[in-house]
Amino acid sequence: MKIFLAILVMVFSTVFPASVASASVNNYNPSQNQIQRFDTSGNAIDAYDGKIEKFNGIYYLYGTSYSCGYQLMVASSPFCGFKSYSSSDLVNWTDKGLLFSPVSWQSNCVNGKYGCYRPHVLFNAATGKYVLWFNSYDNASGFHVLTSSSPTSGFVETTTVTSPLGDYGYDGPYQNGDFDLFQDSDGSAYIAYTTRLVSDITLPNHILRIQKLNSSFTDGVGPLIDADTNGGVEAPSLTKRGNTYYLVYGPECAYCGHTPTVYQSTTDITQWSGARTEISSDSCGGQSSFVSKVGSDYIYGSDLWATYNDPNITTNQSLANYFWKKLSFTNNSIDPIGCEGQVGQSVVLWKNWCDITTHFSRAQVFVAPITGKMSSFSVAMFGMGNTVPATFQIFNTVNGIPSGRALATYSKVIDNWSVRNVKIPLATYLTKSKTYAIVITNNSSSCYGWTYKDSSVGINSYEMYLMGNTWRKELNRNLKFSINF
Repeated sequence: MKIFLAILVMVFSTVFPASVASASVNNYNPSQNQIQRFDTSGNAIDAYDGKIEKFNGIYYLYGTSYSCGYQLMVASSPFCGFKSYSSSDLVNWTDKGLLFSPVSWQSNCVNGKYGCYRPHVLFNAATGKYVLWFNSYDNASGFHVLTSSSPTSGFVETTTVTSPLGDYGYDGPYQNGDFDLFQDSDGSAYIAYTTRLVSDITLPNHILRIQKLNSSFTDGVGPLIDADTNGGVEAPSLTKRGNTYYLVYGPECAYCGHTPTVYQSTTDITQWSGARTEISSDSCGGQSSFVSKVGSDYIYGSDLWATYNDPNITTNQSLANYFWKKLSFTNNSIDPIGCEGQVGQSVVLWKNWCDITTHFSRAQVFVAPITGKMSSFSVAMFGMGNTVPATFQIFNTVNGIPSGRALATYSKVIDNWSVRNVKIPLATYLTKSKTYAIVITNNSSSCYGWTYKDSSVGINSYEMYLMGNTWRKELNRNLKFSINF
């Protein structure tokens, strides 16, 4: 008989009403620090600068993956691919894998060509195909379009974007920037995008334009529609409520945090003349990413990037996170976005840190729930290009401190940049109600990262760290771990 002791579980903040989800969706812990979101397998969700869509009653989160070690501004950095997750409640997400294999796309999407970003998917009822668009800077249009009969896999490029999608007054392939896809109530579809280089020299870079898509949603047709011509725009999102269209976006600022979110509105998608209206001064700590219409509700999302304020994570965007909240409206105006979270007593709020090096070791203390042979120890961890293995050992304890010789030892290189549920085969016989400590060490200056929460999970269960020769207990802190029999 196998018994799995799940020490900790994950939930989220900011409450959506029943029409969107019946559970709570968390964004921050009580100290207003961003939290880590996990999928149903215990791995961190890794899908950014994308969008939430709803197909056949199921929510899908699409985004760019950074889990293979994508580093900002490094020309040789790999393209990790685009991922999707599915959910029935916007809280519990299942990893559906890559939309297509990124292997053959490395020459198109490596960071030396500014990468590939912002996957967006629409379903075309006439063709029965899911249509995927994403940013690229390796061709004339600045976009690639792929189709599939599935919303989560098998996407193949079967067409080339030939529409102007902007003015090409300058040489070079780097024309168009961020974009969004939108399907109107009559079934027609549009692309809203930013243009980096404009032939009209009276206009600045990164203005906002809209163009209708053809019947298969694979190319632009018709005239270009000027929306915001003040320039400096990034991450546009186009949606509609009643008879009013809304363009929500932020300023040009790659991988930034605390940038404002603004919008424009109109009742005629071909005519945009309104001024920008600010609805958040700092996008709740992140950068405006999307507005998704799900049922009668509108979800605002911002990417909480791993910004340059923390040297431990600036090259690892797979540690970034998300702020999601339902928008509210007064008449035809979007209300200001409140960033406060509603944090319940039972909510588990996970954070990440990276300091397991030659200078720091970490340990998790726990009480054995039964007498029997522990087959493995699972812990949420990440690496950042590490080549030296982390070493895991289990010890008896004296006064709650690791003591004596290790009962079992196992070493493993953790090469996943995103937080993964790592299973360590520490086969050990445990005695019920006895206290043990699992110690994690690393003989390298490159850190291994860990995931934790600051609250008690049980009697004599806590995390501790070794600095020098002295163990220091952190009694209300625990790693995200489990023991398996």
